Amino acid sequence: MKPASEGRAAEDGSNTTESPKSFQGKLALFIISGLAKFWHAIILGFQWLLPRATGTTDPQSGLSGRFYPNSMIRQDEEVIYAGNPSRWLSPGPYVFSGILLLLSFVITVAVPLGYGEPLLDAVTPNVLDLSVPSTWWYAPVLFTAIAILLLVYVVLIRASTWHLVTDKRLIHRENVLAPNRTRLDLVDINSIDCRQPLPERWYNVGYIDIYTASTGGKELVFEGVKNGPTVANEIDQVRYEYQQRIRGGYPEGEEGEDGDRQAHPRDQERGGHPRQGHQDHGSQQSNGARSPRSREQQQQPERPGSGRSAGDRPQGERRDDSQSGGGGTGDPFAESTGDPFAQEGDSIEEQRPDHSLQDDLDDPFRGED
Repeated sequence: MKPASEGRAAEDGSNTTESPKSFQGKLALFIISGLAKFWHAIILGFQWLLPRATGTTDPQSGLSGRFYPNSMIRQDEEVIYAGNPSRWLSPGPYVFSGILLLLSFVITVAVPLGYGEPLLDAVTPNVLDLSVPSTWWYAPVLFTAIAILLLVYVVLIRASTWHLVTDKRLIHRENVLAPNRTRLDLVDINSIDCRQPLPERWYNVGYIDIYTASTGGKELVFEGVKNGPTVANEIDQVRYEYQQRIRGGYPEGEEGEDGDRQAHPRDQERGGHPRQGHQDHGSQQSNGARSPRSREQQQQPERPGSGRSAGDRPQGERRDDSQSGGGGTGDPFAESTGDPFAQEGDSIEEQRPDHSLQDDLDDPFRGED
């Protein structure tokens, strides 16, 4: 049997040999947990920073607010919709940048802990006998730089692209260094289509195609519109209302009780009036007081050479003409069907001037023989 002192010495030796390994394990666990918390903080920071950097919280602020087309909006226009393309329109750059950032993080953590060789063997073929170089830190730096540049590019492209719908026009702005600005009046729009391919339909993102009669094809395309069908319906409704106001028509249900067209609600707010169908009430009353026969006589041109009108002729001549029975030069309407206006209760004094006037128009020289 071994003495108790030798057993204690053996236990102390084993503890001294196991202590460095346990310390390294604890250190590695501490480093990994710290890096995990750091990475989580970075993700939370991106979630907080991206909406504010791209201006999705407020169109007038952030990075996208610097490209907001204020100069393209008129003072009398009302902005109904304004938005940027959705990130789900092209998620590839975001996914690729995330993979590069994750790979650079893994390399930065694994190589100092001694897992560089197993990691390199896992990602390379067995026929290649590669070892971790001393400049291994070039790889995470390069991957991080590529990911950041790619993210900056896609963020700038998205922030510089604006889709605006006003109550009079459609406005489209894109590109950073060489901006492309497009304006399209609502009255020129012929039709509107909304497309949602299968991948974009999962994200509720679509394309709005604007067609005009001048080109016969797509004049403008809004890409990556969130809630595409809803925005397309809103554009179509605004287009219909604006075209009705421009052409003088009004949507159904906007007629007054007396049949007169009423101003559009937008025009009423701005003090506007209907463009057509507006007459002076005094002229309407005066026109209504006249009989249809008198209006017809007023519009009838006077023959040249008559020298005087029927109202200037003596009363005797007018009576002789009316009593002649309309011989060869009488009123053809009075001979065939009679005076239609006489049946409506006109007095004889009102009928005689009308009848003599027709005779004078047929033969203006008859009363001077």
